[in-house]
Amino acid sequence: MSKIAGLLMIFYGVCAAYLGVGEVLHTHLLTPYAAYWTAFLGILLAAVGLAYFRAPHKAFLVSIPALLYFHVQMYFNALFYFARPMWPEQLSLISVSLLILLLGYHGYRKESKTPQ
Repeated sequence: MSKIAGLLMIFYGVCAAYLGVGEVLHTHLLTPYAAYWTAFLGILLAAVGLAYFRAPHKAFLVSIPALLYFHVQMYFNALFYFARPMWPEQLSLISVSLLILLLGYHGYRKESKTPQ
């Protein structure tokens, strides 16, 4: 289960990094500050997604603040791009993030119950 959460986190990270790097290379709608932070956030999310394959318990704990920051950044990016928050899209991102946390928690609990 935690590997599925890792794949979803990697997908989030790649999409955010693509958005950020695209804006860094040719600034169109985001400010340079927002573009750099979006690219950094994408790299961070991809790294946390990769950590789900190695240490799911630590990746789950790190993914909580990373996903919170992801949603704050995507809210402001939507304001920059579309001049409105686009709530249906924001809610779909939140639902996928909740799925990631649920799958990550399930993998975390499964690993903690396994005797070593």
